[in-house]
Amino acid sequence: MKKVNNEYIPTVIDVVDRLPSSIDDDNKNKLKQYLKIVEDEYREKSVGLLCDIKIPHSDLLETFEKEKFASWYEKNIRPEKKGLFQKFPVEKNVNQNAICPICEGVFSTKVTLEHIIPKADGEGCLAILPVNLIKCCGECNTSKHSKKSSNQYDSEINLYFESFDISDKIYVKFENDSEVFLPKLSFKYGDCSKEKRIKNFINIYNIEKTYNHRIRLEYHRIQTVLSNIFPTNILGRSSIKFILLSFMENEKNSYEENCKREKINNQYWIDQNYFGYLICKSLIKYLNDDEKNVDRLVREIKYSQNSCDNLVFENEEFLEKWKLVSDENELESFMKKNINDVREYYSYLKKNNLPFQFPELFKPDNKENNDFNKSLIQEICKYYIENEKDFNDFGQKYRSLIE
Repeated sequence: MKKVNNEYIPTVIDVVDRLPSSIDDDNKNKLKQYLKIVEDEYREKSVGLLCDIKIPHSDLLETFEKEKFASWYEKNIRPEKKGLFQKFPVEKNVNQNAICPICEGVFSTKVTLEHIIPKADGEGCLAILPVNLIKCCGECNTSKHSKKSSNQYDSEINLYFESFDISDKIYVKFENDSEVFLPKLSFKYGDCSKEKRIKNFINIYNIEKTYNHRIRLEYHRIQTVLSNIFPTNILGRSSIKFILLSFMENEKNSYEENCKREKINNQYWIDQNYFGYLICKSLIKYLNDDEKNVDRLVREIKYSQNSCDNLVFENEEFLEKWKLVSDENELESFMKKNINDVREYYSYLKKNNLPFQFPELFKPDNKENNDFNKSLIQEICKYYIENEKDFNDFGQKYRSLIE
């Protein structure tokens, strides 16, 4: 997990100044002083001891009930139009793209503020305390952490103040007893209190689920390359094994070089290159350990050459949402949000001579000239995909042609 520079966290003054004008100046000044006391206590306990943080009593807590703090957060701190959200710092990769410090994925359009200590605790004031808020992706902002930790073994980890190298914890194996030969990522932990805190952190933020989805995405990309180059007429397990091992070794070296170039503060960036490296390293071992694994991998390659079931999409609900697109506005929004998956799916359809179509688009009760409009919009989609154009002017282009 990547540490975020805490020198640029918004101040309590930034927060209080954005609260409703209905709060008089005297109470605002008292609130600033009180939040500063809470912040000092927070910083003192920030490394490994957030479980022991004590929120001092104040008459303000009676004046402003817990629900008030939560409401202020939702209405005056979280909304981007209030201008405070943008001030929270982010970690960046070597390409200067902002990344989620928790799962290390590049930020998409959905970026949130996570409460390190849940906003329901601490008499509510922690809901608006800037040092308790950190930018993360929507996937990492889970509801699994609703109560403040009670001891040092599950005490919260605030990435403004401490971090850990998760690459030391990851290992990948392939399920030998499964009909489907897929990689499975797991974590290994020690027995000390910090290791238990890391385990709790990974559980809270669903890191194992997120990483297993990403590693399967990369495995699918490797399979796709293999399915395109793997000779169908080759005979003999030893020859097949040699080809597979040579390919995996070459891919492993390529991934490893990319990983070294992408390091952040001398730590590996946990991205698709890192997952690809782990996959190839693990597969080389499995292919050498058991000849049956050669047969398993070949079976998977041949299966991926002919089946849509083995496709893996960044958006796990991609195919379901594809089937529900019903008009040009939904289609434009869908294409913009899922362009990588669209290109992946289109490539599969084209390779297998299957039709490119949206089954619910312009159903008879929705629009006149349905067949013509459906045909036209699908052809425009194909043109954009094949020419690697973005879909920013897609709706405008379509409407100009039908008017």
